[in-house]
Amino acid sequence: PKRVTANLKNDLETLTTKNKSMKDSLESKDEELKKLQNETESLNKQNQDTLDREKVLQLKLEKALSEPKLDPSLPVALQDAEKKIAQEKARAEKESSAAEERGRKIEALE
Repeated sequence: PKRVTANLKNDLETLTTKNKSMKDSLESKDEELKKLQNETESLNKQNQDTLDREKVLQLKLEKALSEPKLDPSLPVALQDAEKKIAQEKARAEKESSAAEERGRKIEALE
């Protein structure tokens, strides 16, 4: 009986230790998940802001193209606008990729 009791106490202690370790691990993963979710929200907002800026630039470009002008600087302005649009698109794609990667990390944690 004493040996059985000692074995049961050891088993209980082992299970208690494992349980605490698993609980700590879950809490850590939960904190990491929350952090990734916050980062993803931030990246999504940045991405939306970039898309909005791109849309404004596109509208400005379309307006500039629709207005007949004899201004000799127009080709330079168009090139600048096209360059800005290309830069915004590249940045939007980069931010979108980062957001997708965060999403995959979140899905992996869940």
